[in-house]
Amino acid sequence: MTAKLRALLNDSNSRTYRSRRGFIKEAHVKWRPGEYMLSWGKQNFFGPHMIVLDPAGEYGVELRSFFTTHQPMPDKPDHYVKTATVRAFRLEEPLELVTIVRGKEEIVASVPAGAYVVQNPDGEQYAMTDEEFHRRYIEDE
Repeated sequence: MTAKLRALLNDSNSRTYRSRRGFIKEAHVKWRPGEYMLSWGKQNFFGPHMIVLDPAGEYGVELRSFFTTHQPMPDKPDHYVKTATVRAFRLEEPLELVTIVRGKEEIVASVPAGAYVVQNPDGEQYAMTDEEFHRRYIEDE
């Protein structure tokens, strides 16, 4: 049976990370509902959100979460850098991760051991492969 994550990440169970320098995302506001197939689950938005065009596959981010964690590139329209520091840990065992943003269930993901769970400053949690995590983030010193 897969365990469920029930706690927010903190100093006792995770480390802090920041985006790698030069990691830029192309993103656009999507005004209609959207559904995205992610590695370990399906992501749903019932209204406006940001769609991030990633080489590994498109995904969505709730508007307020996106704009509190990203800054626009002044010389490059529709391109952003993540400025927020996140918390993360590497899973030792498989996990069922339910992402809830502003009281709405955004995704239920069956995440395998070896993946990372990442938490934005507002508590939103999501998962990504070890490879993807290290492509995006570096430990905050």
